Amino acid sequence: MRPAVSMDPALAAQLAGFRQARRELEASVPPLATSVDGRRFSFQASLYGLQILVGSYVVLDDGDRTRLGQVITLDLGELSTELMLPVNADGGQGNRTQMLIRYAGG
Repeated sequence: MRPAVSMDPALAAQLAGFRQARRELEASVPPLATSVDGRRFSFQASLYGLQILVGSYVVLDDGDRTRLGQVITLDLGELSTELMLPVNADGGQGNRTQMLIRYAGG
């Protein structure tokens, strides 16, 4: 059992804000597939509600044609980005942090 750690309420609120922002960013990763040669494709998708597994078949639609593809690999991708929370309601400056946004790729 780990001892309880107390945290400044303002810092705890900012940390909760960063966690919420990360969740929202990760959940909003659009499903996107690309292909250079028309035979193989790579993709990205949100980890939230992910229904793709290795071996799964997917439908790729470019607006003109629909193709069937099979997922051969599934990896955890990460994108490093800087996040700045807005100025606090009490007039204090917002905080900035480097954040990893996780997504599924293959």
